[in-house]
Amino acid sequence: MAEEHTNERTLKRVRSPNYPSMSLVEAVQQVQKLFGKIGQHPAPRDAVATSMGYSGLHGASATAISALIKYGLLERVGEDYKLAERAMRIIAPHNQGEKTNALQEASQEPALFAELMDHFKGDVPIDDLLRSYLLRKGFAQAAVPSVIAAYRETMELVDHESGEYRSQPKADERMLETSHLLSNPSSSGGLKPMEGERVVFTHEIEPAHLVRILVSGEVDDSVLNALELYIQLHKQLEQGRKATKQPE
Repeated sequence: MAEEHTNERTLKRVRSPNYPSMSLVEAVQQVQKLFGKIGQHPAPRDAVATSMGYSGLHGASATAISALIKYGLLERVGEDYKLAERAMRIIAPHNQGEKTNALQEASQEPALFAELMDHFKGDVPIDDLLRSYLLRKGFAQAAVPSVIAAYRETMELVDHESGEYRSQPKADERMLETSHLLSNPSSSGGLKPMEGERVVFTHEIEPAHLVRILVSGEVDDSVLNALELYIQLHKQLEQGRKATKQPE
């Protein structure tokens, strides 16, 4: 009898508080898969699981679906599930600011992540401090590394996107800088690709409206598939906007 009580206390002690099973980076990748398969249509839970690449509805796929819900990227519609408006603002934003705001909202949607941000005043401390805090909150030792990794990767994504948004120059400045770069690719000025990137396509639609594609590595099927997904996504969104316009 004493041994049974000991085992019961042990189970209660190692049960960790609720948290997303993946980082926001992974969650956004899953959202992109879902959009490529089911678009913005409601779908049964098992169809959501297979659209994310799982063999069916089981422990791993249910946990992944739960993570998307925790970030506010997937929502319930009756018995079905569909991509939330926040998810669309991330994968098909009207501008960088909209995407940045949606990512910030998603990063604070899980109660644990919001608590960590509040406790550490928006900073991401060293792992030892996070580990100590999580253990005091009742997390099992074995769960702590994955929680830290998910939180750290999520905050790195938000910081990166926020930095890109703050550094976006005005449209006319971008046009001048881009024209300078294209006329003199070896120049150290202008809009330079990041390390390992190169410009593979540039087309000026009209003044201050430029399409420019940068790629790292080889232009293979994975790059072409990503471009097809981007085009498909925006075409569907544009069709949706036109369909919802009321006649004057």
